[in-house]
Amino acid sequence: MRKLLGLADPPAPYGVLVVDDSAVMRQMISRLIEKDPKLWVMGTASNGQEALEKLKVMRPDLVTMDIEMPVLDGLSALSQLMVENPMPVIMLSSYTDEGASPAIAALTNGAADFFHKDSLFQFPANAQMEEEFLLRCHAAIESKPFWKTLDQEDLANHEMKVLLEFMTGCLASEHTIHEELNQTLQQLNGFYCSLIKQANEFIVTECKGELLTRFGQLSQSLIGHSLEHIVPAEVMAQHSEYLTRVWNGEDCVSYDTEWRKYHFTTVARPVRVNGIVKEIIVVTFEVTDRKRMEEKIKFLLNHDQLTGLPNQNQLLTEMDRAKTKYGRFAVLFFKFDHFKQINDSMGHEKGDSLLQLMARRLKRFTSEDTTIIRAGSDEFICVMGGATFDTIERYAERLLDAIRQPIILDGLEIHMTSSLGISQYPDNHTNIEHIIRYAHMAMNIAQTEGGNLIQFYEARFQEEIHRKMEIERRLRKAIDREEFYLNYQPVFNGIDRTIKGLECLIRWQSPELGRVSPADFIPIAEETGLIHAIGEWVMLEACRTNKRWQDEGLMKIPVAVNLSTQQFNDGKIIERIENILQETGLDPKYLVVEITESMTMNKHHALMMLKNLKRIGVSIAIDDFGTGYSSLSYLSELPIDKLKVDQSFVKKMDTHGVNASIVHTIITMAENLKLEVIAEGVETEAEFGLLLRYGCNTMQGYLLGRPMEAAQIAEELKLSKPIKKMRIQ
Repeated sequence: MRKLLGLADPPAPYGVLVVDDSAVMRQMISRLIEKDPKLWVMGTASNGQEALEKLKVMRPDLVTMDIEMPVLDGLSALSQLMVENPMPVIMLSSYTDEGASPAIAALTNGAADFFHKDSLFQFPANAQMEEEFLLRCHAAIESKPFWKTLDQEDLANHEMKVLLEFMTGCLASEHTIHEELNQTLQQLNGFYCSLIKQANEFIVTECKGELLTRFGQLSQSLIGHSLEHIVPAEVMAQHSEYLTRVWNGEDCVSYDTEWRKYHFTTVARPVRVNGIVKEIIVVTFEVTDRKRMEEKIKFLLNHDQLTGLPNQNQLLTEMDRAKTKYGRFAVLFFKFDHFKQINDSMGHEKGDSLLQLMARRLKRFTSEDTTIIRAGSDEFICVMGGATFDTIERYAERLLDAIRQPIILDGLEIHMTSSLGISQYPDNHTNIEHIIRYAHMAMNIAQTEGGNLIQFYEARFQEEIHRKMEIERRLRKAIDREEFYLNYQPVFNGIDRTIKGLECLIRWQSPELGRVSPADFIPIAEETGLIHAIGEWVMLEACRTNKRWQDEGLMKIPVAVNLSTQQFNDGKIIERIENILQETGLDPKYLVVEITESMTMNKHHALMMLKNLKRIGVSIAIDDFGTGYSSLSYLSELPIDKLKVDQSFVKKMDTHGVNASIVHTIITMAENLKLEVIAEGVETEAEFGLLLRYGCNTMQGYLLGRPMEAAQIAEELKLSKPIKKMRIQ
């Protein structure tokens, strides 16, 4: 009761409830928590049900809870807790990786964080992991949980309205607190007291209310005592200011106070006799739930609900703050490379889970002067106040390195990269909106150069962005104007260097823009949806050309056509391929459909699509194998025929032992799975020799043959005998 009406003394340590079915683990977690002087274990529980019971009588600042427990498991307890008594919760488990479904479910249902116990409790002890756990405990407490839905009834507290109306002028009698007030005090967990002033002290003459009982105080024991004997001196100063104003004639004052984690509103009103203040009525009621609701609303207004990161509402605020404080700041605009493909192939639910896990990493890169904001689906903006060029560059490198670390999501190892653009105020511009746009430009440039890059803004980017817009405009007319054509790169039998297949590659010769690289127009086609029409044209042209060659009596070989992610996820793509084969008359066995690893991540969809392709009779190849997210054991479950080893592994395999080992392993395991292996990007005789030694007899690359136009390929196909080497253009 000494602190009932005021603020606390120096903050007490945060209380933690430890929930785990293992007594040994409860003891280990408790010992770790109490290494932090700002944390203390206020209780333990052996299962979710026991935890919920204890939370009815205690209010910890944080709960650490195991996922797997008897009686009531951690996820069930968490869901119930978030409905009945929301508070920060960190989920722990020895059997669940951070990307597994139970961990994702925990975060989705309101858990502030997830931690793997095996990484926390190692022998010998890992001081770095222990420190990270304690830091994340504090982060969970400070950030507080957020909720995706708000109950409107919580926003309209009728009892509070009654009390406020009563205190601001609805007193039926200045000496009588009527029955409605007593009922309201009980409903609101409040109390009232009357005070008189004697010798510059406020003396309690009457007091009652539910709040007194809650804190174990008897109203009679307080009557006749000075308020200064009840409230700490530093808190009394605040109350004295308001009470003195009322005693001196002010009609009504209200003010908020806090004690530990409880919030209170106090209202004071004078009681006059013949116009002279004779007494003050003070009513205090707990508003903790209201404050929490206000915090929830404020949080949701300014934070992204999926990731918990600040949203765009905070962007200008953070930039203005950095500008005012330092006079300079940097904006880092970054986006995950190929996230749309991952999202489309794995499904949006898995994509959301991936974003949540990545956001947890990003939060570790925030500080008082560095804020990371979610700007869109997979786009983020970092505002760094007062940073120098070198500091910005080092920070960006660490950020991209963290993003590159693999994530395990439902048993799949996923590798992400990011393209990051940077602009600086006032170096690049003094207009804040321009600074954001310039950072976005720089990010786009980083993406067009292959991604996984950091790019500072340069003035020349304006011209490049203009060119991109011009490409998009011209691209929309390119098919109708017949500006596309195909090149074909041969696939060789490495034993005798004869052609055994072709891969078609689209080219664009624009009358206005000249020759436009696929690296420039394919990403734009994917962004705009034009990839569907372009991809269909490529397949039609490749099948038509191959059938013409066969009708001319040339060697019958398969032609490979790449499918984009958007095409693979198009429900009508199978029908379109069937129609093209029927229209051109090409035997399906001479068509190879190439897809990337990432397209197979949504296993159910991938199986359905691949089985339908096999039903048609075409062959299926996985392109760029080794750069994505699959394992060979995973691919063994898919009805595929070929693996194309990415050229990044083939390159310099004669001088890089790691590359050679990777390629050798892929070849060996693929053979065991009865899959044909095609090595891409063979450029040297040394690479060629190693591949043959490892048992890979199918290759393509500049050493053997460059991409050529259809007429040139036709000439090569006329050769009926093995050729030593293709002519180089």
